[in-house]
Amino acid sequence: MKPLRILITGIPLILAFAIFILIASGRMPDGSFDLRMDDGMLVLLGGVLLSALQVINFLSQRWLDRVHERSMEHAKLETAEEHRKFLNRLDHELKNPLMALRAGLSNLSDTHDETEQQKIIASLNAQTLRIGALVTDLRKVANIGTYPLELLPIPLIDLLRDVYSAIKADPLAAGRDVRLRLPAHDTIIVGDRDLLVLALHNLLSNALKYSQPNDVVELRGAREGSEIVLEVSDTGVGIPKQEQPDVWKELYRGHNTHSVQGSGIGLALVQAIVERHGGQVTLRSEAGQGTTVTICLPMMKAPSSVLQS
Repeated sequence: MKPLRILITGIPLILAFAIFILIASGRMPDGSFDLRMDDGMLVLLGGVLLSALQVINFLSQRWLDRVHERSMEHAKLETAEEHRKFLNRLDHELKNPLMALRAGLSNLSDTHDETEQQKIIASLNAQTLRIGALVTDLRKVANIGTYPLELLPIPLIDLLRDVYSAIKADPLAAGRDVRLRLPAHDTIIVGDRDLLVLALHNLLSNALKYSQPNDVVELRGAREGSEIVLEVSDTGVGIPKQEQPDVWKELYRGHNTHSVQGSGIGLALVQAIVERHGGQVTLRSEAGQGTTVTICLPMMKAPSSVLQS
């Protein structure tokens, strides 16, 4: 907006100054006519040009202010719409477990069979854990922007191996072909180890959940120039193109994933963690063919206190 404002207000000033100089010199560039004015006329002409300039400047400022107001109003409407959609998604995620809790409590009061009561209590406990996990995940996303990063030098190969070992313990991994591709040469990255592990683990958990037995899930990492590139890919259900821009929003879940239990927080949390490290995360996917999520992290320097310890 500032360059446009300078351009609009500056052009009339330059034109007015050029016209005044040409007339004051008594000759136009093509030499087609010659004007002779005394000092009084020049002063009057200068006043007229300055007045015209002020009017043009006033009108251009008003126009720019209106453009800015419309832009701000549009941004507010977009924010309000995103807030409304988020609340709708939150309502949807809370509605099912709350209805299950109400039904379970009603059934619990109507039955006197101890075995049946234990089953209902276990179901109630599962639903409360589901709500608790949702609230915890939302809190993580909300707090990640102010979370104090513990930046430490981390061998890339060690990081990948630790995440791979942890995800192999997931029961779903038993039916998938989970692979690890290590870089040819190890390199040291600087970051918050716990958060980077959390981001990669979330991506791998999604890959396991949204794939089928015998599908391939792969974790790989490498250094490319001045960046560390981490990727998680799978040959699972994939994400339709029209839904891909929305998957980074909190609680958003694609239409082909509702049958799989989840909160829709994972990718939003991954994005927040990557951005805290000054990096970018992107996604490419084809429905029915799988998904690849790529994290690009800059080669950060460890704080001097860490390097000296």
